[in-house]
Amino acid sequence: MKTTFITLIALAFTASAQLVKLEGAKAVQYKEASGAKLFLHVFNPEGHKTTDARPAIVFFFGGGWNGGTPKQFEPHCQYLARRGMVAITAEYRVKSRNKTSPFECV
Repeated sequence: MKTTFITLIALAFTASAQLVKLEGAKAVQYKEASGAKLFLHVFNPEGHKTTDARPAIVFFFGGGWNGGTPKQFEPHCQYLARRGMVAITAEYRVKSRNKTSPFECV
């Protein structure tokens, strides 16, 4: 039982290091740093065209450069996209996953 629990915990942490999937978002890689692929998760309104001029917002998750995930703002992005905005949530490197300091992340 203890081994199964430890295995499940290890799998959960491994899965969190993979590409974050956000419902309704298009993942666009903007950088690769130290082997980590970093993505912008773009939520477009229904019927959006690349030539449209629309308001946009970019969210950066909280966590003090130690942890966190773009999923923090998934519901906010979905809400704003349903109302005609382009909403983006960004990934960046953090200490818990990438063993980096804020100075290396920027």
